[in-house]
Amino acid sequence: MRISMRLFKRNGWFHYEFVRGKARSLKTKDPIEARRLYGALKKKFLQGKLHELEHGSRITLEQFSQRFFTEHNDLADDTTRAYDLAWRLFIDAVGGSTLLTHVDKAKINKFKTICRSRGVKKVSVNTYLRHLRGILNKAFEWGHIKKKVRVELYKLPKRHPRILTSEEIDLLFTHSYHCHYQMHRIIKFALWTGARREEVHTLKWQNIYDGFCTVIGKGNKERTIPLLPGAIEAIGPTKDIGYVFLRSHIDYYSKAFKRIARDCAIEDISLHKLRHTSATKMLESGIGLSEVKEMLGHADIATTQIYAQVLQEHLRREMLKFKL
Repeated sequence: MRISMRLFKRNGWFHYEFVRGKARSLKTKDPIEARRLYGALKKKFLQGKLHELEHGSRITLEQFSQRFFTEHNDLADDTTRAYDLAWRLFIDAVGGSTLLTHVDKAKINKFKTICRSRGVKKVSVNTYLRHLRGILNKAFEWGHIKKKVRVELYKLPKRHPRILTSEEIDLLFTHSYHCHYQMHRIIKFALWTGARREEVHTLKWQNIYDGFCTVIGKGNKERTIPLLPGAIEAIGPTKDIGYVFLRSHIDYYSKAFKRIARDCAIEDISLHKLRHTSATKMLESGIGLSEVKEMLGHADIATTQIYAQVLQEHLRREMLKFKL
């Protein structure tokens, strides 16, 4: 069950919702009275939920999810959905009434087996496991379990990030310009900045100034990106307020990009690969690792070094053509 605390207005009347999908009317149209009633009800609701969690070892997976999603309502929407999906799948596998203290290696393995039996790829199962580990680590941090639960991911062969060739980039630019100009702008901006999908989606005109733009990245961290000529062209004529790029559900960006890539006969590609390509092209152009790290908003330079390895591997393959 997902907690979704909010006060909202519908048909002139104020309503509140503490559990997603279960809205109730406050039977008032007065905003001041609505806020007062909402505050009192919210306090009672949280007291009741916290009382349930005070029993420590008796907390079920379902009960703990209520606290986790209530106290982490500041997460980005995509992150919240990812955590929610992983936790719901885990509850489906082992049961929501399972005690938090009973989660062990056997239950984690059961979850992995069920996922694989449903045809889920190992790389996707690993994504679920990472989010599952994050939630269970919070249970340890808050004192609900005595030791961290070991969550082992599947060992996968290490592969370098998929990088677009110059020819593929030209194909994407040309085709998107004629068939979907708004996506053309997004593709071009992503390649010239290395910005993440979410950062492009939420960029506003108010955050663009004097050849720079400010974006909100992972962990709600803000960073400033210099806008090179290609990025400025992608932005186009400036406006005072509002969103810079196409206003649609963020998943539409990915689906529209996939269609454009298919039309260009480009395989094994996703919108995020534009970020990989941008990073590699920056290093290829002679920009230092530290500068690329700051540009991309990496927390650890080791992440940026992956792209340097890609560049070295590319150089090695090219040098194999050398003949005396």
